[in-house]
Amino acid sequence: MTEKPRFRLVSMLALAVTLAIPAVPVHAEDPPSRDECKELLRAGESSPGKSVPGWIGLAECHQRLGNIDKAVEMARQARSAASTPEERVDASQALACALLDRSDGQAEAADLFKENMASSGGKRARAGYYLALRELHRDGEAAEVLRSLKDDAPKDGGEVLPCKIQNPALAQVWDEFVDGLGLDEPLRVGDEVTRPEIIHQVNAVIPEAARKHPGFSGQVVVEAIIDRQGRIQNARVLKGQPYGLSESAIASVKQWKFKPATHKGKPVKVYYLLTVNFKVTNN
Repeated sequence: MTEKPRFRLVSMLALAVTLAIPAVPVHAEDPPSRDECKELLRAGESSPGKSVPGWIGLAECHQRLGNIDKAVEMARQARSAASTPEERVDASQALACALLDRSDGQAEAADLFKENMASSGGKRARAGYYLALRELHRDGEAAEVLRSLKDDAPKDGGEVLPCKIQNPALAQVWDEFVDGLGLDEPLRVGDEVTRPEIIHQVNAVIPEAARKHPGFSGQVVVEAIIDRQGRIQNARVLKGQPYGLSESAIASVKQWKFKPATHKGKPVKVYYLLTVNFKVTNN
C-alpha cells in the first residue's frame, strides 16, 4: 500500500460528495484552510450517512480549528465505521494524530501508531510513534525509532509527518528532527523565497578597545542562517572590523529574532546577510 499525504485530496472530495456541498479545491500536500474547515463543518455535522473519509475529514478539520475533543470523537467514529484494513489504518492515524494534541492522549496515540506500523502504516506511523514517545519521555525507544526514520526520511521531512501538528512543543520536536537530518538545506532569498523580517534586535556593544579610538566608524557584515522559527544559526563574519567590533557584532546578531522567510507560504531556512554599523564617539 502506497503512503498518502495526511490531508488527502481524495478524503476532502469524498467528504464534499458525502455532504452534498461543492468540493473545496485543496492541494493534496496541503491541509484545508481554517475557512474551508468551517464550511465543511457547518455542512457536515448535521449530514447523515457519513463515510469513513467523511468522518476523517471532520476529525482533521476539528483538529485544525483546535477542537481536539471533537476531533477525537469524529476519529473514533471513523475507526468504528472502518470496514477494510486500509480504512482502519487511515482512521487509526487520524485518531492518533488528534490524541497527540490532547494532554492525556499520548499513550493511546503511541499504541495506535505502533499498531499502524505493524499494519502497513509505514513511515508516517513511525514518525507519529516517535512524536508520541518523545511526549511520554520514553527516550530510549524514541531514539531507536529516530534511527530508522533517518535511514529513509525525505529531503524536508514533510512527507513523513503524519499530522498537521497543532501542539507547539511537538512541532519544535519535529523541526529538531528535520534539522538533525542535515538535509534541510537553507535557501537563498529571491524568486518565491520571501525575506525574513526582523522582530527583535539587540544593539551591539562598543568594546573598550574600540573606545580608545573615538571617531572610528565601520560596518560589520555577517552571514547567517535564519531557521524556520526565525532564529539565528551559524553566524560568521564576511567583512570585519578591528578592536573587537566583529566579535561584538556576532554576539549581537545571535540574539536577534525574525519572522521567518517563506517559500510558497511555508517557513523555510535561508542564508541572509546582516549588517551592524559602528561609530565610536567620545562618550
